Formats: sequence, C-alpha cells, structure tokens
Amino acid sequence: MARSSTNAMAPFQKIVAAAKITGLSTYFLRNGCKDGSIPHLLSGTTYYINVPRLLEQLNAGPIEAADPHQERDEGRAGA
Repeated sequence: MARSSTNAMAPFQKIVAAAKITGLSTYFLRNGCKDGSIPHLLSGTTYYINVPRLLEQLNAGPIEAADPHQERDEGRAGA
C-alpha cells in the first residue's frame, strides 16, 4: 500500500505536516486550532493550518490565547 506524500509547498497543511514544516509540536498546533490562536480551516473533523499566515504570525510576536478571565477581571477593576 502506497503512502501518500505531502506537498510542502501547499499553503494549507494538516496538523502533522504543519508540525514537520514549522518545528512546532502537534499538541501546540492542535490546541491552537481549538482556541483560535492558530490560523486554520476546519473541514469536517480535519484541521488545515494556514502555514504561511502562521509563519507571519510567529515572526510578528508571541501567540497568546484569549484569556477567558480578562473580561471578568476588567469589570471588577472599577469597583
């Protein structure tokens, strides 16, 4: 059975291929897709990571997930 190859030049990659290209862990990429900090498309249950946009994002600065407690803390600051 032949194994399918990945086109490393394609802009959208599955998580495992994106991990090989970027050097980031699959855990980090998968969680980033779930929390929205990694640019991706979802097709069914498969995440396709926009690798060029991810690399631009990494070069621009740190990736931060949205803090769910931030809105709650800001509301209390004025009290």
